[in-house]
Order: sequence, then C-alpha cells, then structure tokens
Amino acid sequence: ILKTLLSGFVYGGSAVFPDEIRTGKITSSLGSVYKFDPDKVNDRKMCVNGSFYGLNEVEAPAVFTSVAGPAFTNKNYSCFLYALDRAGMSGNFSSSVKYTLIIPGNKEFESSGYFLTQNGSENILVEDDGDALVAVSTQVCSDIINIHTIVGEVDFSSTGTQVIQNMVPYNYWYVKDGKITTSDNFNKIIDPSKKNDPFVECTQLTNNGAPWDNGKSYTYDNNNEGLFSTGTDNAGTLQYALSINNDYRYPYYAFVQLLKGADLISDNKITGVSGRFVAFIPTNKAIETALINKKIPGVTADYVDVDNGFFYVTIKDKAVLKTYLYNYLVMASQATTYPYPGSEMKSGEYNNFNQGGMVEFTDTGYSLSVKLKGSDVESKVVDKYNYFPFAYSDGCFHLIDTAF
Repeated sequence: ILKTLLSGFVYGGSAVFPDEIRTGKITSSLGSVYKFDPDKVNDRKMCVNGSFYGLNEVEAPAVFTSVAGPAFTNKNYSCFLYALDRAGMSGNFSSSVKYTLIIPGNKEFESSGYFLTQNGSENILVEDDGDALVAVSTQVCSDIINIHTIVGEVDFSSTGTQVIQNMVPYNYWYVKDGKITTSDNFNKIIDPSKKNDPFVECTQLTNNGAPWDNGKSYTYDNNNEGLFSTGTDNAGTLQYALSINNDYRYPYYAFVQLLKGADLISDNKITGVSGRFVAFIPTNKAIETALINKKIPGVTADYVDVDNGFFYVTIKDKAVLKTYLYNYLVMASQATTYPYPGSEMKSGEYNNFNQGGMVEFTDTGYSLSVKLKGSDVESKVVDKYNYFPFAYSDGCFHLIDTAF
C-alpha cells in the first residue's frame, strides 16, 4: 500500500514542467492525473535528474478510490492486493473505464491454499507446492483477478437470474435471487459428492458509504470453499468431464455409456470432436425411454433402469450409433457465447458433428429448445438448472428432456 501511495507521486521518464501539469494530461504509472496548481507550489526546483514539486496536500492515487479501492484500504482484502501487484495489474482499475469487481477476502485465498508471508522486508503471496512455499505465479494471479472482473457496471438482481460474462473467455458469473457463483463452481451442482449450494451471498462494498469512481465492488463468503475458480486446466474441459464419467448418479451417465459403446471415447476425449462445442444431452430418463421404444439406432436395450444404475445394452452397429450421437454435439464456432436465454447464440440452424447434419436451436428469451433439422420432434432444455449452461473451457452442455 505504501509503495502504491508513494509511486503515485512520481512521474518517471522525463522532467515535467508547469505548463504540462496545467493541461491535466500528465498521469502517474497508476493512471492518476496530477491535479495540483503549479503556480501555488512554493517549493519547486529543477534538479540534476528531473523536476521537484513540494505539495502541501496529499491526494491519494486514483486506484485508492477506484473499484479496486477496498484492496488498498482494508486489510481484510490484502491477499487480493498482492495478487494485483504480482499480476502487474494494480493500475488497471484506475482508469475512467467502468468495472464491476468482486474482491474475495483473505479467508477465501487461505481456503484455496494461498496466503501472505514475509519475504525479507516485504510480504509475498505464496502457495505450498509440496516441497516448499513458493511465490504464486503471475499467470495464476492474473486468472484470479480476471475471474472476478467484468467490464461495465452491473447491479445484481435480488430476484430472478442473470448470466454475466467475466474476463476469462467463455466463463460466467451466474446470479440467482441475488446470490452469485461462477460457471466452474456451478458445474459442481451435478456432482453427487458435492452437497454445498454453489450460490453464495454477495455483499456490495462502498467507499465509506459513497460510490467508487468507476464502478461497483462486491465481496462474497464462499463457505470455506475457497476462491471462485476458472476451470481452465485440462481436467476442466467438457471433453474430459464427459469421457471419464462412470457414475450413474450423474444426469448424463447414459449418454456417456452410449459414447463408449460406439467407441467414441479415447484418451479422455470424444473421437472426432474438436474445437469449441455445445452438447445437448438427453437426460438418463430420456435415453431410457428412447431405448425402450427402440428410437436409438444401432443399439438395443437388454436391461435399462437408470435410476438404479442398470444400463445393459447390445451394440448392433457402432457406425450407425456413432453417426446418431454426433447429432447432439454442435459446433460452437458460429457463436461468440454459450447458449442461455438472451445470449448471443441466437435462434437458428447450427452444424453438428454428424457430417452435413444441422440442429435448429430456438431461444424464446425465457426457454431453450433444439431439434434436428427437418424433424418434428422438439427437445426442450430442462429448466431444473435455470437454463444456466454447464460451461467449460472447450464447450458447454445443456440437458434436454427428449432424445432426437
């Protein structure tokens, strides 16, 4: 904090003359404009290595009253401050650009294994790599900042739902009745081993009751679950999440068993699927019904009772089944966001991975549905999860109530 405060009073690179200060265009390294009147400065000198102005009043750098202000003025957010510093992003939030920033407390950092320790005469944000305490990398710090940041000033609605894109590509904040989570945290809602509600209370932070200069700041209490995470590692991909599943309690278990039966799973990936994609996956019950009614080609049901984990089928024709399953996997290169009501993925026709195949996607503004082009069978996205996409770094999925 002292380093930031003091650096706000230094302009590096050249001497600054009174006329330049009067223009209001000279800024510090953290983006603060020097607003003092040079004619009223009694002590000013041209020195051998620059100019000196002795001020009688101290005005805190702009970052102290920006949306990042809580990190600079409240010790409960010191870890976030050091993450900002480590990422070289301390001055990013002192511009006139509007932001909405969620600032996690030290407790959230410590629950995720990050904490401050002394390193000589200064503090440093560290983590335990198993052998020793090491400085948290700049990339990790950048990811932490970006997952908690959006450009633009947003109010969180106390009723209903909101989907808000944060600074990590294809990663979202989900708001439900005033509580918040990230898409990566939301994905855990279908994990039978997880019991906690992913939505947590979100509290607005103010500048002693006044607004911040360039947006809104919030904090959250994540119930000792740690920081909101990005899910950007290899294990956080949709391909991986689908390919490794072997637990009937997951709502997409039956679909994965069909993928495996068609030899579409290899090396924790779906064969033939590349790039970003959207999967519209029939629920276990929808697949059970379709199998019983002999609606899925290339496979017959021997004994299927998905509620109790029984899924015995006979694969008659892998090639036919493979072609059929590709219908549910839609290429997302045509859309800039994953689909949710009101998203940039508009109603229309989209290519799937069945060569030449297309699905018709419909967004009514409050519900979603899909069907194969030319088909009369419309499959509705189930509303149990508020139409929030289960979003990953390489794609997303929605559950649908009827098999194609």
